Amino acid sequence: MMRIASSVAAALTVWALVGCSSGTGGGLEAPPPAAEGGAEANPYGAPYPATDLGFQARAGAAAGNRIRNYRFVGYRTPGSGEPTATVSLADFYDPEGRTHKVIHLVASSVWCGPCNQETRALSAATARFQGKGIVVVQALIDGPVQGRAASTADLDGWITRHGLTFPTVLDPDVRNLGQFFNAAAVPWNAIIDARSMEILQAEVGAVANIDGLVAPWVQWVATNPPKP
Repeated sequence: MMRIASSVAAALTVWALVGCSSGTGGGLEAPPPAAEGGAEANPYGAPYPATDLGFQARAGAAAGNRIRNYRFVGYRTPGSGEPTATVSLADFYDPEGRTHKVIHLVASSVWCGPCNQETRALSAATARFQGKGIVVVQALIDGPVQGRAASTADLDGWITRHGLTFPTVLDPDVRNLGQFFNAAAVPWNAIIDARSMEILQAEVGAVANIDGLVAPWVQWVATNPPKP
C-alpha cells in the first residue's frame, strides 16, 4: 500500500502552483442552496455518505475525509439548452462504479489567466476522458472583476468561450469551496473518489498536465478498495 501511495505522490509532481488570489463580494441572480451532506441520494438511490465529512485530503496511507454534499446552481450538461438547475455532488456519487470512478473538482474565476488556460486544457481533455470513469465538475467563483461574484451571465459566457460540456456551476463568494483554500485562491483542483467521496488530493495552483494528474488516481481507484 505504501509503495502505491508513494508512486501516486511522485506522479502528482505535475502540480504547478501558479494560482491567483481572489476576494469576495458582489451578488448572484440565483443563490445556491445550503451545502450539507448525507440528506440526498445519488441517481441510483444510494444515500450520500453522512460520516467523516471534512476538508482533509488523503496523505499517503492515511485516508482523507469525505467531501460534503455541496450543492450549486449551474448546468449538468452545458450546451444542451437545459435551464440552470441545482447540481449537487450527490449527482456523481457512485459507490458501485457504474459511471464514475474519480471526480476532478475545479474552482476558477473569469479574471484569472491560469484559470482560463487550465479550463482550455480541461475542455480539450474531455474527449480523452470518455469511457474512463472521469468526470470534471467546475465551479466559477468570480466574474471578470476580481472580488466580484460570478453571475449566471458570467457562467454562460465562460461555457461558450471555452466550449465546455462537463458540469459547470457557480460558487459565488466561495460559499462552499472557500473552506478548502485561503482567500479564494484560484484555480483550485481536487480529486475525489466517486465510490466513497473521499478527498484524494486537493491543492491550489494550475495543473500543468491534466492527464498526468488524473490518470494515477484512476489507477489507484482500480487497485485499492474505497474508504469504508
